Amino acid sequence: MNLKKIIEEDLQNVFFNTNEFAEIHVLDDKEVPIIIDEDEIQKRRIQAAEGTYVGEKLVLIQSKYFKRKPVEGRSLRLDHKEYFIVSCKETDGIFEITLGVNDSD
Repeated sequence: MNLKKIIEEDLQNVFFNTNEFAEIHVLDDKEVPIIIDEDEIQKRRIQAAEGTYVGEKLVLIQSKYFKRKPVEGRSLRLDHKEYFIVSCKETDGIFEITLGVNDSD
């Protein structure tokens, strides 16, 4: 077994295991294991310069649940609430997506 396969299995069996870190959330119309990192988004808010918008939620989702990388500025529906994508980074098959909300809602 190669290292990449070991990492993929660890992500599925530990990191995205709903008995460990992940919780089931509704992404668009599908239930998927997602990690919402409240601590990191709070840390970013504290470190951000005044007036800099850092988003409302930081979510970690396996890339296999998307056909392509989510695009900044586009909408994403999480738990039946509409958000827009502030940023999206991919590392080792995981999307780190920062979500924002429209103040006009």
